[in-house]
Amino acid sequence: MSISDPVSISDVVSEAGLAKIKPLRLSGSQPFTQQANVFIMIGERTNVAGSPKFAANPATAAALAKGNEGSRGAEVYDDNCAACHRTGGEGSPKVLPKIAGNPTVLADDPDSLIRLVLAGSALPGTTTAPSPLGMPGFAWRLSNDEVAQLLTFVRSSWGNRASSVSAGQVGRVRASLDSAPKVHASN
Repeated sequence: MSISDPVSISDVVSEAGLAKIKPLRLSGSQPFTQQANVFIMIGERTNVAGSPKFAANPATAAALAKGNEGSRGAEVYDDNCAACHRTGGEGSPKVLPKIAGNPTVLADDPDSLIRLVLAGSALPGTTTAPSPLGMPGFAWRLSNDEVAQLLTFVRSSWGNRASSVSAGQVGRVRASLDSAPKVHASN
């Protein structure tokens, strides 16, 4: 399976399908797999309850619901992410992925998550789910510092317990995306 091969949702969510996903490498970065975006986009296979990096905690949702953002990262989340991923980080089953307890959010290396926020991602429509699912990229809208604050907030909220993200890490991933060859659809 390559990035250009057609993939059905059922292929992706099966263990055999995940095993077929090949790593991609962003210039100068750790390997990135399509699996990371699939986990973010699908969301249903992301519950890692019992993980030492996650213990559900409703405090973030309660604070955001009351308008208590508390940090620039929370403000960026509220302005750019909460409409789809909700103030509770729960997303919407089978449509919008959970952030709370999501393995891509909790990964030791945040490069895939940084890339997802900067470049966005999409799953094509299938016969059984004809509407494509997608997340826009925010590279045009958010600075390195804002992305770092956003992801630090996301990686430490709703019970997530992952390390912070620095503006330098975001800048390195942004530079690799900027220098990557551009693919254009032909008419």
